[in-house]
Amino acid sequence: MSNKVSVLESGKKNYPWYVSYPDGGIRKKKYFKKKERKGGADEWAAKTRKELAKKGNEQASITPTELRAVHMFREALRKLPEHAQTITLVDAVETFNKGLESRHQSITCQDVADKLLAKLQKKLK
Repeated sequence: MSNKVSVLESGKKNYPWYVSYPDGGIRKKKYFKKKERKGGADEWAAKTRKELAKKGNEQASITPTELRAVHMFREALRKLPEHAQTITLVDAVETFNKGLESRHQSITCQDVADKLLAKLQKKLK
């Protein structure tokens, strides 16, 4: 999707100007009564262009590999029982990230030994 912000004539009587702009991966339109001066389409478009430039291109196209991963997730979800199909891709990514963080966390041998001893003592009681 293009990050282009355009000021265009709408052909409408009450709001003759509109700004076409990207927002969250879709194009939107905002209508104005005037093109120039304070509160006009040109002013709003300039502000929106600055915001988009500051943000960068966050809505970059998805790569073919990423798209395949989405398809793989959907296929795996379809194989699950119906009650388990409420899992979202966001849930899956968050769970994956938590797993990575826990696996790559440093822990001393003393901490491991203390935890093991605590578990064993708890089982003996």
